[in-house]
Amino acid sequence: MIVLIDRDGDDCAQLKERLEKEARSARLVTRATSPTEWVVATRIAARELENWYFGDWTAVRRSFSQVAERPPASYRNNPDCAAKKTSEAFVGVLRDAGIRLESKPTWAKRIAPHLEPERNTSPSFRAFWKAVEELADP
Repeated sequence: MIVLIDRDGDDCAQLKERLEKEARSARLVTRATSPTEWVVATRIAARELENWYFGDWTAVRRSFSQVAERPPASYRNNPDCAAKKTSEAFVGVLRDAGIRLESKPTWAKRIAPHLEPERNTSPSFRAFWKAVEELADP
């Protein structure tokens, strides 16, 4: 099982510790405590899940061809480090391209089919994907 949560404004280390503590109190073996015998992996989407979109801009462009060729500068090197609220930044990118769509579920439905884990530059996405691969191939 993988537990995924948006970091939003929380301190990442404190949030991770809370998730781990909750899993332990439920008597679940976590990946952090046993990398080979785990039952649950706790993962955090750094800031927001939308950071992962900025990590695979090709997927975004395949979903919304009108957006700029490159993501905003603050999301290029490490999309998890941008200080701005990412969902608002993503709405801004869409609006700049003439797209009036603020539905997060619709973004996910359109972008997800085009995501390629190997291409994604978001460290939090990479950590999540590694757990998914481990779960799929124990």
